[in-house]
Amino acid sequence: MAEARRRTGWLVFRLSALELWRNPLGLVLLVVIPTVFISMIVWTAGEGSLPLKLYFGDEILHVLLTQRQIGLVFVCAAVSGFLAAYYALILFHNDFGYFRYCAFMGLSPALFTLARFAAFLLVTSCLAGVTTLGLGQVTTLKQPLIVFAGFLLITIIYGAYGGIVGVLSRSFMPALLLIVLLADLDAAWLQNPVYYSAAQESQVIHWLPAFHPCQVVFSGAFTSRTNGAAFLGAAVWALSGVAILIVAVGIRMRRSLVSSSGGRFD
Repeated sequence: MAEARRRTGWLVFRLSALELWRNPLGLVLLVVIPTVFISMIVWTAGEGSLPLKLYFGDEILHVLLTQRQIGLVFVCAAVSGFLAAYYALILFHNDFGYFRYCAFMGLSPALFTLARFAAFLLVTSCLAGVTTLGLGQVTTLKQPLIVFAGFLLITIIYGAYGGIVGVLSRSFMPALLLIVLLADLDAAWLQNPVYYSAAQESQVIHWLPAFHPCQVVFSGAFTSRTNGAAFLGAAVWALSGVAILIVAVGIRMRRSLVSSSGGRFD
């Protein structure tokens, strides 16, 4: 039985990876969107200096950076979050026929979700790597590996969110709208260091999902220190998101099996 579950999990991983590979729009977005945004910041951002706050737990570090440096790192973080949510939406919204097959083969919702999410991480790891390399070509990164880890955490957190929305939504466009709204509100607006450094009620911003991974990215890009508090906060968001996704998949799998046994298709 355990061997059968492993084979089925591997099959789910392969099929999931093929779904992403056969999505030409997604592959184009993976390269084009980061390139366009980085190019626009390089082209339009000035060299004027701006104060920036970095949060290391209870400690606040003040650094002085150029508009271009801040814009480049911030935009890459926002783009990574949106693309990750979009890819996860593709994986967890379409074709719930996998659920029935995997359930009959003895695969649990947790293993199904982890196999599906592993294929997602394969793609988003490439996204985080490409973004880090591209960013390193146009600005100096103090700790490139930490920046990569921050981007990867953003993709996991927003990927879990995109997967949850995809599982619970029956229509693709409303699900996409929910992803765009959160990514725009959180990663693309409130986590802008120029905005939150001057915000009067910044505590609200600290509770949003992109805050901790963005602080990992900013601290890795602009300092030589490791931001342990931000890593811990991002890890909690990531694990919580994946756990909720597993629960959502389990609920949808049970509903799918009940519909199938009743002669209907989900």
